[in-house]
Amino acid sequence: MTDTVTGARVLVVDDDEGSAALLKRLLVKEGYLVDTAFDGTSALATIATTPPDVMLLDVVRP
Repeated sequence: MTDTVTGARVLVVDDDEGSAALLKRLLVKEGYLVDTAFDGTSALATIATTPPDVMLLDVVRP
């Protein structure tokens, strides 16, 4: 049994759209609300309009 914070908002930031899409599918399946961004500019815009509870970032960012 897994404990999740259903409805928590997660922002996934990754320049690899395939990786971001996979992570989004997994998180949505667990009950999270997920936004994605593929660069720093769009991540900041998303944060300004819909602040996440947590953010997952690609470690190797251009």
